[in-house]
Amino acid sequence: SPRRCDIVVYKNEKPWLLTECKEPDTALDDKTIWQVLNYNMALGATYIVITNGISSFCFYIENGQVYEMEELPEYAI
Repeated sequence: SPRRCDIVVYKNEKPWLLTECKEPDTALDDKTIWQVLNYNMALGATYIVITNGISSFCFYIENGQVYEMEELPEYAI
């Protein structure tokens, strides 16, 4: 099946933040995180967010490493 992203925020015409939105009863587990990381391989966004409307997680990607963040990044112009 074709891959699609729920929300992509662009900055300077490049993908900056990718968000995957799940149903409230969907667990945000390793499978979900890997799904979004896989989507991002094509986009190359710096930040990834996964949410089910109840819980949310944000990750920062740098040099192939993934770091969990405590809060969403600031979109400074």
